Amino acid sequence: MTPQMKPIRSFLFVPGNKESMLDKAANARADALILDLEDSVPPTEKLAARALVARKIPELIAQGQRIWVRINRTAHIYDLDDIVAIAQPGVEGIFISKPWGPEDVHMAACMLAEAETRANLPLGSLRLIPLLETARSLQLAFEIAQHERVPAIVGATAKNADVGRALKYVWTAEGRESEYMKSRVVMAARAAGKQPIGGIWQQIKDLEDEPGDDVFVRRGKRLTGLTPPGETMLPIVERLLLEAENLRRAGDEFTAAERGGLVVAATHSQARYALPQVVRDFRQHYPQVSLHLRQGSPRQVAEMLLSGEADIGVATEALAGYERLVTLPCYRWSHSIVVPPGHALLQGSGPVTLQALARDRKSVV
Repeated sequence: MTPQMKPIRSFLFVPGNKESMLDKAANARADALILDLEDSVPPTEKLAARALVARKIPELIAQGQRIWVRINRTAHIYDLDDIVAIAQPGVEGIFISKPWGPEDVHMAACMLAEAETRANLPLGSLRLIPLLETARSLQLAFEIAQHERVPAIVGATAKNADVGRALKYVWTAEGRESEYMKSRVVMAARAAGKQPIGGIWQQIKDLEDEPGDDVFVRRGKRLTGLTPPGETMLPIVERLLLEAENLRRAGDEFTAAERGGLVVAATHSQARYALPQVVRDFRQHYPQVSLHLRQGSPRQVAEMLLSGEADIGVATEALAGYERLVTLPCYRWSHSIVVPPGHALLQGSGPVTLQALARDRKSVV
């Protein structure tokens, strides 16, 4: 069981006790949501928040939102009731706070297995991302990252946050005091073949100093949306992030040309009829490349390509509405009409028209 996590550029924490914020979260356009049952929820509201989050998960997933949940921890173990409540189809996994070391990660992984069994989910389908917020967990970051359920580890720090208290450093605007900690997390994650996730960034005002205009719509201290300049900048930023990922992949293609992974997105018809022989030939020629096939509608195929979730797309319909995609002809797809001998459609000398076909309901296309 080796976890593979789709690329994620941004996570958005959403308090699990705020129904209005949960309802609006999908419109924020973050790559994934973290529904928070921990720090952002007062102790007296945790039971109600758990029930609310469990109820909202299917709605958010139906909107195409990727879902993670940060669960609570007691003095000794993580909250099994939280885990059982969120173990639902489509949930990608949980975040756990303040693990002391690999033993806490193993304990949480066993609890996930129990929840999967109760919910009839495939064993190993829920993943686990630890927030390294204790000195010991940072010292043992590599051992934590090696766990089979862990696709990524987080080295997050912010002013007056748990990491600063644990390491007893003094916060500065430059943030140099946290560089060593962040470097350890990156090194540990890469050595284990997992993803490092950077720290929390709070200097949102910096985004507006550079262009010289407001990017966010504010209500008091809350950010409620993007201004017109922000809407204009968003696709540019998304394109830059995608190109940065493309640069990394281009380097991988040269250093590991015959190994790695390839994700193909295709419509259901292509996956069923056109690709099986191609897939067999590809695996025969490139046995060290892990090939993954994802299915969806033409629109979903395009979105998987634009988000970086897929490398190549195969669809029968033209994707002219997506200017950032390059389409190439692959092969011809034809339809045949099957009729019995002597059928009326065989009497004409010219091609069969759609009108003639519509009048005859006994034909099979």
